Amino acid sequence: FETAVIACLSDGCNWGSGPREAAIRATTAFSNFMRNQLKNLRNTTKAAKELLKAFSAAHYAIVQLSQDSWQTGTATLIGGILLPQANDAMSNNKTERTRSRSRSKYNWNKRQITSTTWSFVFSAVGDCKALLWSQRTRSVVDLIAERFFTRKRATLNFRLNPSDCGGRLGPHEAGKPDLRNMDVYHAPCEEGDIIFLVSDGVHDNFDPQLLGQQPRDCGLNADEWQHLPPETAALNKLLFMTNRLEQVIRGPMDQHEIITPSLIVQRILDYCLAITKPSRDHMMNNPGAEQPNDYLLF
Repeated sequence: FETAVIACLSDGCNWGSGPREAAIRATTAFSNFMRNQLKNLRNTTKAAKELLKAFSAAHYAIVQLSQDSWQTGTATLIGGILLPQANDAMSNNKTERTRSRSRSKYNWNKRQITSTTWSFVFSAVGDCKALLWSQRTRSVVDLIAERFFTRKRATLNFRLNPSDCGGRLGPHEAGKPDLRNMDVYHAPCEEGDIIFLVSDGVHDNFDPQLLGQQPRDCGLNADEWQHLPPETAALNKLLFMTNRLEQVIRGPMDQHEIITPSLIVQRILDYCLAITKPSRDHMMNNPGAEQPNDYLLF
C-alpha cells in the first residue's frame, strides 16, 4: 500500500496438515481484516484496537476449519501494520520516555531514536518475534523483548522453556485460544530501518542454550541456565541473540555495506542451514530415530 505495510507470520503448533492449515487460515484472515480497515486507521491507538479484532478473526477462521476441535490445529501469530507517524506525537513521546527508562536500567538496547517518521504497531501471541535492523546504528533490536524489559511482564518464564510457545490461536482448550502472552506493541522507526518477523524455527538457532552454550561460556557465574534468575537468563540470552544476529547480517568482513531485506533473508538462511546440518543429516541417516539430546553436537 502507498502509506502502510501490513505484515504477519503464523507458525503451526506441532506437525501435520492441521497446524499447517491453521497457520494459513490465521495469516489470511488477519491480512484480509487489516486490509479492509486501512481507511479507518487514523492513528496508532485505532490501529491497536483493530489489531485485536484481526486476531479474533484469525482465531475464528481456525476454529471454523472443522466441527471437531480435536482434529483442528493451532498456531502462533504475529502481525502488525507500519504507519506514518504524523499527528501521533502523544504515542511517540510515551514511547521515548519508555526507551529512556530502558537505557538507564539495562545496557542492552544500542539503538537511540533520533527522528521517528514511522510507527510499527503489532500484536503477538506465541513465540514468533519481531526484529528490527537499524541501518544507522547497524544493530538488531528484539521489539518484543524491548517491551518486556521496560514493563515487567508475567510472561517471562515461557521464554526459558523451548517446549512452551507461550500462547496460540485455535482450539487450545475447550475451543478457546491460549492468550497467556498476547500483547500489543508500538515501535517507532526511522527511515532505512528494516523490520523482519521470524518464527522459533529461526530464532532458536540464535539461542545460546539451544546451541549448547552454558552460562559460563557467556561470562555468567553459573553452570546451568536454570540456576540463574529468570530475568538474568532472559536478558543474557537476548544479548547473545542480537549480537549473533548482527554478526550474521553484517557478514564476516563487515564492510559497512547497505543492508537490504533480501540480504538479511539470505544470510540468516545460510546461517540456519549451517547450524542445523548435523541434526538434518542425523534424521536423514536414521529415519524414525529420535535426535540425541546433545545441543552441542546437534
